[in-house]
Amino acid sequence: QIMGKFGVKTDTAKSGVEAIDLVNRAIDEHRKYDVIFLDWHIPEMDGIEIAKRINPKIDNNTAIIMISISEWSELEEHARSVGINRYIPKPLFPSSILNAINEVVGHTMQKLDIKSSHKKEKPNFAGANILLVDDVAINREILIAFLEGTNINIESAENGRQAVDKFKKEPDKYDLIVMDIHMPEMDGYEATRAIRALGTEKSTNIPIVAMTANAFKEDVEKCLENGMNDHLAKPIDKEQVIQKLTIYLSKSAPQEEHLADYCENKEIEKVHVEETPVAAPVVETVVVEAAVSAAATAASGIESFLPYIDVKEMEHRLSDNMDIYPELLNIFLQNEMIEELKQEFANGNRDAAKGLAHALKGIMGNLSLSEAYKKAVEVDSKFKAGTEQQKDIDEFEKTISTTKEYIHKLIEFYENNPSIKC
Repeated sequence: QIMGKFGVKTDTAKSGVEAIDLVNRAIDEHRKYDVIFLDWHIPEMDGIEIAKRINPKIDNNTAIIMISISEWSELEEHARSVGINRYIPKPLFPSSILNAINEVVGHTMQKLDIKSSHKKEKPNFAGANILLVDDVAINREILIAFLEGTNINIESAENGRQAVDKFKKEPDKYDLIVMDIHMPEMDGYEATRAIRALGTEKSTNIPIVAMTANAFKEDVEKCLENGMNDHLAKPIDKEQVIQKLTIYLSKSAPQEEHLADYCENKEIEKVHVEETPVAAPVVETVVVEAAVSAAATAASGIESFLPYIDVKEMEHRLSDNMDIYPELLNIFLQNEMIEELKQEFANGNRDAAKGLAHALKGIMGNLSLSEAYKKAVEVDSKFKAGTEQQKDIDEFEKTISTTKEYIHKLIEFYENNPSIKC
């Protein structure tokens, strides 16, 4: 399905034997595959063995990409010895697949613009390159979706250390850095200080925009003190992202004064919603009737997922990229951070549990999972105050569990009403 969106002609195989047969058939027909994706765990014949058998047969320009949930460090030496060129971790995202293809094929593919009509005119950031730094894949995918169709080039890093290493290696490559604050190994503040400390003209002047679930005035001022130029508050708003990029990717954009003026002259409003969320009415049951008309479904069906999922809010934030929402929700269903939070808290690792609670707050907000976001704000605040208790974690887990039940129903709703999400 992902390849179909990219307009890539694709053959599929369910086993190693079938994959080898497809390669042999292509050779007999005097054609070749540009890229071969191999899953690591395949019954009877794993991805390494398949690569070992097909590598002698294929053209030198054919790339083999491994897909696995395992760590690449565990596989790399053996994988490269049998001709595997690259690795993509699961779960799979459209952007990671596209980036891998671009890298191994050597030219840029254009994403299919699924919704070519009835959409606002998008800015054109052609030629601009940004480094997106966030340890949570879902958050990265949402921002990438916001910028789809703007012709901007986005490269990702999963923590501050990776970001610093990428910038040091190719400083002239990037025009702007979007930096999450709370990350493992090296947080956004430390990464920004490290980049500024390089002392070059580029490291001194490149705009760095902070991204965090905290939006108090003192938080924004802390961003400024650590060398950042501006701030994006989670949940991320598409219009706000476009506005910031327009400011800083303009040749005449102010590089230092913008955030200082913002701190001095403007009170930040979003934080009050985050820290004192308004209670919503409880919905006990949800019934999705396939026979209901599309208009009636759009009017009442979507609202029936409140207070757990605020679909209308997400529609406002994703606008013409709403097609990615069910995919993001499916990825969230695989998320096990609440289990990790419980385990860390039970083991007495308070700092790790606090970091996970904060990360979950950002995810819930970015996906418009209202009830879970409200509970995440509460738990995050208690961790900051040092008043968290086991019952808070248990209640948070219960809210997430109920939210996942609603997500399953919403995905089924979209499947039964495909015109609604489009």
